[in-house]
Amino acid sequence: VYSTSQFEREEASALTSAFAQPYVTADIGIMGTSDDFYKPENKQKIRETAEKIIAVEAPISEKLFMRKVFTAWGITRSVFADAAQGVSPFATADENRVFLWKQGQSPESYSIYRTSDDTNKRSMEDIPSEEIINAVKEVLCQQISLSETDLVRETAKKFGYTRAVGITESVISYTLKKALTAGLIKKSESGNISAK
Repeated sequence: VYSTSQFEREEASALTSAFAQPYVTADIGIMGTSDDFYKPENKQKIRETAEKIIAVEAPISEKLFMRKVFTAWGITRSVFADAAQGVSPFATADENRVFLWKQGQSPESYSIYRTSDDTNKRSMEDIPSEEIINAVKEVLCQQISLSETDLVRETAKKFGYTRAVGITESVISYTLKKALTAGLIKKSESGNISAK
C-alpha cells in the first residue's frame, strides 16, 4: 500500500527528465495599436518586441511568433514582414510550418523539449520537430520499443496532451518519419520503433 507522500515522490521522480524544460513565454503585454504600428517613432519598439519574443521563446513557430506580435500591436499579416525582418538569424521548416531560431541555437544539437502548463500550452503545430524528436528519444529510453501508435500517444503526453488526435497525431507522425529517415530511431520488422 502506497502512502500519499510516497506516491507523490515517485510521481515527481517520474516527471524529472534530462530533456524536459519548462516552456517560458515572453512577457510583452499591449505595446500599442495598429495605428501606432505605422508611426516611424515606433519602428524600433516593434523590432524590440519581436527580438524579445525570439530571445525568450526560440525556437518558435513563425505562426505563434506572428500571433504574439499581432496581439501586442494589433497589426495585420500584410504589414508583418517589416516587423519580422532581421529578428531571427535563421529558420527551419517542417512541412509548411516555419520555425524561427535565435543566435547561438543549432537545430542539429538542440537537446531539449519544453513542457507547458495550461496557461502557456503550445499547439503541437507550434513545436519544432527537433523538440518532438527529443521527447521521442526520452520515451524510447524509458520504454525501449513501442508501436508507432503507442509512441505517438506517449510523446503527446510529454507535451501535456492526454490524447493524440488530429493535428497532434499528424505532427508527431511527421516527426517520426523525419527521425526514421535521418536514422535517429529505427523500426523493426514487427513495426516497433526503438532508439538507434
